[in-house]
Amino acid sequence: MRIVPGIHSVKETLKVRPKRISELWLREGTLSGELEVFFQEAMKGRIKIKRVAQQTLDKQVTSHQGVIAFVETGPEWPHPNELKKMDRGFFIALDSIEDPNNVGSIARSAWNLGCLGILTSKDRSAGVTPAAEKVASGGFEHVPVQEVSNLASELIGLKELGFWVYGLDGESTQSLVTTELSAKCVIVIGSEESGLRKPVSGACDALVSIPQATNSQSFNAAVAGAIVGYEFQRQRALTETSKISRKKL
Repeated sequence: MRIVPGIHSVKETLKVRPKRISELWLREGTLSGELEVFFQEAMKGRIKIKRVAQQTLDKQVTSHQGVIAFVETGPEWPHPNELKKMDRGFFIALDSIEDPNNVGSIARSAWNLGCLGILTSKDRSAGVTPAAEKVASGGFEHVPVQEVSNLASELIGLKELGFWVYGLDGESTQSLVTTELSAKCVIVIGSEESGLRKPVSGACDALVSIPQATNSQSFNAAVAGAIVGYEFQRQRALTETSKISRKKL
């Protein structure tokens, strides 16, 4: 069961999978704005509504804006046969990302950038917590997440389906901006403190770094994920533009 708090996240859940909401909690007292809209939508959709005290909501997650949805499922992980036939697309893999704010922010960017899915390690990982759901603002309704016990093994499995794996490493001499990313790829982001674990790093086809003006600081995991995801889509757009231009000649 997923615990989805916050106005933006609940709004997207009601839009995308209302029939999978087992219960909607709304704070006691007078409802207004989006909370009133949620109440009316839940009534129309015959979703079970529970009016609860602020303290009850707080026990689930501290930042909820007066509403929490309990959701049975999320988007399904793509089937291997489907992935094998794909011509393009990218995944994001998270290796020991412990901050739920980073996980949620990555999911939000992944949604905006058309990411196929997010792989995350079970060990030392925040996973899809209520706090991450809140920050994602509905991203988890569109981007499937798979928590795995052996991330390196999963990366190897995706390589067998035609995906190229790029690990982010601030010490790598191979720059992201000079790297032609594969049309099918996985972007692996490690912990800000310790980076990628050795087995995960070893499963990567290439390690790339994001250019920056100073070596005394680094991008946080969420920002790094957004930058590389954008670069993937930028390169694909340039590739498509180049194809169209060649056809006109």
